[in-house]
Amino acid sequence: MPLTPQDVVDKQFTVTKLRNGYDRDEVDAFLDEVEGELARLLTENARLATQVASAEASAAAATAATQEAAVSEPAPQAAPTVLAAPSAIEPQEAALRTLLMAQRTADQAIAEAREEAAQAVASARAEADTVLAHAQQRSAQIQQEVDARTSAALTLLQARQSELEARITDLRAFEREYRVRLKAYLESQLRDLDTRGGGGADDAGTGVPAAARTAAVGVMPSGVADSGAARPAPVVPVVEPAPVAVPAPVAPVAPVVPVAPVVPVAPVVPVAPVVPVAPVVPVAPVVP
Repeated sequence: MPLTPQDVVDKQFTVTKLRNGYDRDEVDAFLDEVEGELARLLTENARLATQVASAEASAAAATAATQEAAVSEPAPQAAPTVLAAPSAIEPQEAALRTLLMAQRTADQAIAEAREEAAQAVASARAEADTVLAHAQQRSAQIQQEVDARTSAALTLLQARQSELEARITDLRAFEREYRVRLKAYLESQLRDLDTRGGGGADDAGTGVPAAARTAAVGVMPSGVADSGAARPAPVVPVVEPAPVAVPAPVAPVAPVVPVAPVVPVAPVVPVAPVVPVAPVVPVAPVVP
């Protein structure tokens, strides 16, 4: 299928997303030049075809005239007619040479366009490979950074967990020791209460407290008190017992502070996937 100027006008190239490619203004200007050259060549071709047709018609007419002249005129007069044939063939040869030159120019323009398209495709592929390699390298670096941060966070959390577990163990040991001491303190207080309550008991089973007996003996006459003769039982005054000291109330035991629960470890945020690079759109070949 021959290439026409309208094909050059209607041709549209795909715009890549990775790069802008060549300058659009320069490409459009070059296409305009190609369009003008093709239009000129086609016009020249049509003109030359017209000239060739005219030359062929002239040659045919000249040949017919020569044949008629050769038939109607004597032989010596045939020479002028034979000399007119080369002059009629020369425009035809010139038209053929011009047509061949136009065809060569068109073939050269098409070859140059194909070469430039191949170079553009190779350059786009090389740049796409470079961008893809850079993206893969960056993705590997990001993954390494994420792994390092995750490992550091896990190490810190494990250390914090060990610290909290040790603190819980210390608090439990303190609780046990505190309970033992509190129990011993309460038992000692109870023993003190028992000891203080038994200090006013009677002496020798007489039913009278020792302090009352001492006071009663002190008020008796000295002769009666010292003689061993029988004497009447002394009148024992009624002595009110000393008030029993009420023990001070025991201070309430402070409740054991519960251990704060271990804070759960926050989940690691997943890394966003790397966006794949868009494939390179091949450039459509130039139709000869």
